[in-house]
Amino acid sequence: MSTKILTICGPKSISKDFIQSLLMSFKARQKCVLFVRKTNCLDIDTPEKDSYTLFEAGLDFSMLVTDKHCYLKSCDDVTQYLPIDGDVDWIIQDGEVYPSDIQLTLTENQQILTDSGKRFPQSPLTHLINWLEKENE
Repeated sequence: MSTKILTICGPKSISKDFIQSLLMSFKARQKCVLFVRKTNCLDIDTPEKDSYTLFEAGLDFSMLVTDKHCYLKSCDDVTQYLPIDGDVDWIIQDGEVYPSDIQLTLTENQQILTDSGKRFPQSPLTHLINWLEKENE
């Protein structure tokens, strides 16, 4: 199975718990999962630092790296350059960073709607996970 991208939509009040349950279900099946969240603004660099002056001089990309974190900054949209590791089975994204293979919409009445029209209960996730794996073999 190649990496499949799953986009989660719905109220934040229920999506957080759902994403945690979904992640635990995938991990129980020994799937490698990457989580991506789209945000409107995140700038951990500060004005008057080297990267700001380098961007003014024409820098295309800047990367800040620690042993456990990586922050990529550009004047342009960087999403096309973000890597998808070949060993990842599923990418769960909150907001669209990558083009989605499957979109799941969570409803207030504990239903999960797929973009293909299927409905699943939010608990247990067994039927949804089985469908996702079968649909994306």
